[in-house]
This record gives sequence, structure tokens and C-alpha cells, in this order.
Amino acid sequence: MTQKYGIIKVLRLTQARQLDAAHALLYHISAQSIGLCESQQPHRAIDWAFCVQSEAEMIKQCLACEMEFKTSHARTKYCSRACADIAKRDTLRGVNNPNYRGGRGGVCTVCGNTFPNYSARRRTCSKECYGKIRKKPRALKQASFFDQCGFRWCECIKCGKRFQYHSSAKKYCQKCDAPGTYYKRCRVCKKEFSTRMKRQVLCSRECYNTEMAIRQKGERSHRWKGGLTRPEMLLRSSKEYKDWRSAVFARDDYTCQICFERGGKLAAHHIREYAKHPELRLLIGNGITLCWLCHQSIRGKERTYETTFYDITGGT
Repeated sequence: MTQKYGIIKVLRLTQARQLDAAHALLYHISAQSIGLCESQQPHRAIDWAFCVQSEAEMIKQCLACEMEFKTSHARTKYCSRACADIAKRDTLRGVNNPNYRGGRGGVCTVCGNTFPNYSARRRTCSKECYGKIRKKPRALKQASFFDQCGFRWCECIKCGKRFQYHSSAKKYCQKCDAPGTYYKRCRVCKKEFSTRMKRQVLCSRECYNTEMAIRQKGERSHRWKGGLTRPEMLLRSSKEYKDWRSAVFARDDYTCQICFERGGKLAAHHIREYAKHPELRLLIGNGITLCWLCHQSIRGKERTYETTFYDITGGT
């Protein structure tokens, strides 16, 4: 079985043009057949290239502890795993490291104190010294960036702080900018308001939401897909319809006008049908607050409750 396996391996090695390994394996098979080689592992001849070297024990000297030891491996350099780890650690230290640049090992570049250094890139003895050299390059890099972009040095006339700006006509720094109060008119609700910011043009968050609703409406929206949504759904999701619902709830104090239960799941019911009277959809007098159960109970009976609801809301 071993000879058959070895012959197949010889043929494969010959096809792969690994002639040295093929000759070594063929020598191993022939030596085993006549009793000169007692090994039953033919793959060792392939790994070590010659059967005579692999089978014979050799006496070598460990490169780490310098002690003699016996081995049958031709490439073994150390007597144990511990010596191999020590040699690997010493190789990565100091001068033996191929990445070592020299002249900086063991001496801190900030305070000048000596320290045990086993890394080729370490230049400081502690984190405090490392933090000092980390701050300097950032300041130099920021100044060089302003200088390259043509920024000029200005002096604040209020606090006297020097800062860089793209124009030398800047009189105030970022903290002292807009020293006075500005009176402006909101471009949405047209009300006057006071602010300390030069660029503010809206008086409140509500006006900002209103302006964004107008700006993102219809074809001006970034989600516009050519009018796929029905007009009824567009109205129900618009800001005007949401304001109408909030106004109806606030007028009725968030209380159902049939069972007088406050809070919970409420519905802003149209007294006259939403589909048949489009001109009354956003009229506050045409809405009434109902809880969800009462709203479901009057479905299909809107004409019966129309007069009663108008008497409650005072609408026409």
C-alpha cells in the first residue's frame, strides 16, 4: 500500500516538475523495499527533500541558549518552543528590528529621560509626553491651512482677540459678532420679532415648518414621482388638514361630544360628508370631536346627526 501510494506521488511530483522531491521519494521507496529504511511515512521525504537527512539524527547548537541538542529535522534551529519565542522577541527589539531607525530608542524626545523601549516607533516615555507632541502638529497644521487659503489676521474691536478671516474688514470675532439686537419681520407670518442673529428670517419653529411645507409641496418636493398619490390622500396628509384637526380638538377640549369621554383615540368627524362637500373640508365649523367608538357607530347616519352636531358646534 505504501509503495502504491508512493508511486502515485512520484508521478504527480514529476508532472509538477518537482524533480528533487520526486527523486527523494523514489529513493525512499526503494530503500524501504530492501530494508535500508524503517520509516513508514513517505511524505517526510517530500518535505525534507532527501531521505538520508530526514532519517538520521543530527546534533545541533541552539541559537538562543547555545546548548547542544539532537534532532532529525534539518531545518531546526532551536531546542524548544521557549527558545524560539525568546529569539523571535529579541529579533523584534531595538537594533535587531528591521524597522528600527536608530538614535531614538530608550530616550524620550520630550523630557529627555531614558526608558526601556522595545518598539521601533515609540519616542516618548509616558502618555503625558505623548500628549504634548500630539498637540503641536495640529496647531501648526491649522495655521498652515489658513495661510495657504489666503486668510488674514484680524483683531476684534470688542475683546481684542486675534483671529483669521478671509477678509481683513472683519471687526468682531465669532463670540462678539452681532453685538446688538436686530428687529426683523417674519417672512411667513409677517410679525415683527427681535433676535441677536443676523441671518435669522423666521420668528419660530412653527413658521419654519410652514415654510418647509410650502417649499416641499407638489412638484417642488424631492420625493415627487409624477402625481401618483390621489388628491384626497394628499389633502389628508397636508399641513392644512393637520392644522384643521388640531383646531377642532382644541375647540372641543379633546372630549367626545356624544359620550363626553376625554382623551383616548379621537377622530375629527366631518358633519357634512368629506366626499360630497369638498368646499367644507377645511372649515372648522364643519368638524366635531368624537371618540373612535362613537365615530364608528354613526357611520352611514351622518344626515340624522347633522342638525344636532351643528347645534353643538354653532356652525351652519
